[in-house]
Amino acid sequence: MIGETASDAATCPQADFITGLFTSIDQSISDSSRPDINAFVYFNIRKQESGHDLRWLINTPASREAYQAGFNTHQDLFINNIVTDCRSTQPPATPAPATPPPTPAAEVASALLVHSIRTGAFTFNGGSYSEANGVYTFSATGARDPGFAIQTNNHSLDGRTRLVFDVRGSVEQLGSYARLIVQVYDNNDNDSSPAITLDPVEVSGDFSTITVELNGAVDASQKVQFLLVTDNGTLRVEISNLRFE
Repeated sequence: MIGETASDAATCPQADFITGLFTSIDQSISDSSRPDINAFVYFNIRKQESGHDLRWLINTPASREAYQAGFNTHQDLFINNIVTDCRSTQPPATPAPATPPPTPAAEVASALLVHSIRTGAFTFNGGSYSEANGVYTFSATGARDPGFAIQTNNHSLDGRTRLVFDVRGSVEQLGSYARLIVQVYDNNDNDSSPAITLDPVEVSGDFSTITVELNGAVDASQKVQFLLVTDNGTLRVEISNLRFE
C-alpha cells in the first residue's frame, strides 16, 4: 500500500498548466496501479514547501476532470476494490463509465488562469508586489489606498461567470480604517468605475478561497485589481490560484 500519492503540476509552464495537470495526475494513478500494489491513498491537501504552493488539492473543474479521466483509463486494474470513503469498505454501486459523458453546452467553461493571460502589472500609492509560480505577494507599509493591478488586455472570458482565488496574510489598521477589496474591470470600464467590486476580502493567516460572482457584468477582462482601502494601513497578503471559472 502507498500511503501518500499526489500529483503536482506546479512546475509545468503556466501557459501549459492544464495539459501538465492532466498528464501528471494520469501518470500518478498509472504508477500506483501496478498489480503488486493493493491500495493507494491520494494526498488531497494544500501544502507549501520552500515557499512554493503545491497543487495537490483536487478542487477545480480541471483537476476533477483529470482525476476522473485517470481512473477511467486504468479502472480495469482496480474497479472492484475502489473505496472513496474511509468509513466504508463497500465499492461504489455504479462504476464510473469507461468514457466520460459529453460536456453539456450549458456547463461552465474550464478554469482560465489569470497568470496565463496576464500582459502586465503595476502598483500605485505605495503598494508593491512580487510574483513566483503564479503566486502574487502584495504589500504596503503605512500607506494610503495602496494597490496593484494585473492587466489582461481585454481577454474574452468565454462565458465564465466568476473570479476565484486563494488568499492569506494580514492587514493592519494604523489609521481610522483598513480593508482589502478586489475589483474586476470589463473592457469598457474606466479606472474609477470597475464592473465588479468585492468589499471586503476577508484575510487570515491561513489560505481561504474567495469567490467573486461577475453577474454578467464582465465579458472581456481588462484587469484585476487589489486595493487596500485605508487612510493609513499596512498589509502583506499572498494571492494564489487566481482564475476565472
